[in-house]
Amino acid sequence: MKKINVTFSIPEDTNKALHLMIERRQMSSFVTKVINEALAREKEVLKLAYIEAENDSDRKRSISEWQALDVEDWE
Repeated sequence: MKKINVTFSIPEDTNKALHLMIERRQMSSFVTKVINEALAREKEVLKLAYIEAENDSDRKRSISEWQALDVEDWE
């Protein structure tokens, strides 16, 4: 897998804790793992929100009402 260098800012206390807990040679793999885990959680939250929206009866009713205004009938 191709890797790139990324620069970002984090709080100083977070940086100190990170360097106390994680060896320098393992820093990239640790940060990658943590980011991937957070992204997976966010993806699941988004998926559940889409499912909830798909099953929302008010949303379905609104779509149905708007579909009744079919453009072909506008003459």
